[in-house]
Amino acid sequence: MTGKGRRLLVAVLLNPPKGGGERTIAHLQVVRECLNCDVVQIVNLYPHATKDLAGLGRVAGDTKDWIEQRRVISTALRQADEVLLGWGVSLPTGPARARMIAQISWAVDQLQSLGVVPWVVGDGPRHPSRWHQYVSDRHGRTSGGSLAERIRDSVVQLKLPLV
Repeated sequence: MTGKGRRLLVAVLLNPPKGGGERTIAHLQVVRECLNCDVVQIVNLYPHATKDLAGLGRVAGDTKDWIEQRRVISTALRQADEVLLGWGVSLPTGPARARMIAQISWAVDQLQSLGVVPWVVGDGPRHPSRWHQYVSDRHGRTSGGSLAERIRDSVVQLKLPLV
């Protein structure tokens, strides 16, 4: 809870974008409204920006950054009214792969200890910047309506454990 009766949606994503992240933010606002929250807070499994997943695989092998980020994630999860998982459905290569798996496992443990049943779009923790692809006509997962309507129709709670 953010205080003053405001409901907080915490979105657990992978890492900050190199750019502005406008698409991600816009898509998260749709889910915020869908879940009757007033504010969205993004927390990331890994604290440093990379261009893409391949870039993360090249730079994110050091355990220290992942471990230090846990305090940020833990604080946000304890304050959340709702939690959305959106770190993506792919894993990086190299040492970062094991670090990401460990971080996801830790985050899932935190959610379970808090009794939180998180939300996702579709069938897993798809990144918000990819939701427009997931709900497109091409895949036949949703039918008709605006992008926002399709996203709203795809928001579901995910049973844990995830990993």
